[in-house]
Amino acid sequence: MDLCDLNQIYLYLQKTDGYSPSAETSEDELFQMLISAVTKKIENICDRNFEKSSYIEYQSGFDTNFINLDQFPINNITRIDIMQSWDTVGSEVTIYDIDYDSGAIYSQTVFPTGERNIKIEYNAGYDFDSIPEDLNLICVKEVVNEKNRTKRRGNFKSEKLGAYSYTVSDIAEQNLKNNLLRANYISL
Repeated sequence: MDLCDLNQIYLYLQKTDGYSPSAETSEDELFQMLISAVTKKIENICDRNFEKSSYIEYQSGFDTNFINLDQFPINNITRIDIMQSWDTVGSEVTIYDIDYDSGAIYSQTVFPTGERNIKIEYNAGYDFDSIPEDLNLICVKEVVNEKNRTKRRGNFKSEKLGAYSYTVSDIAEQNLKNNLLRANYISL
């Protein structure tokens, strides 16, 4: 699942630049490629998947009463087990609270110390229609930025003048990371 679609790209371009796609100059294929690439880039930066899916995750316990899951927002938790060994359940955790948006689970008892000894089965992520507007807009803007970078500079990536140099792709990626961090899609 991509974080935005072609219609959203064209609507954004129409509102911001007065852009109107025509049949003769259709850029659908390029935009679709950029949408998929930018979605993957955002997921890599955020170190999580945004598409709604089921997960089985093993976490290490640290004698604390909370665990942060890798994927969020949490839609539901099917089961939490404290494992005696890799394939033997010791006990099931049945009383806990969930912070659905951040992916945190809080238990009334501590999760015991151990290497990948907590097994969590859960569902997390978004359907396309439930992607938050700010995340969708970040994706739309980044697709347009990628298109414009290619159009303006071709393969230009860096410039050096004496001891000073910079790389365009590094600046662009840092801006994307900053936008995702400000919108709380990257966990620190």
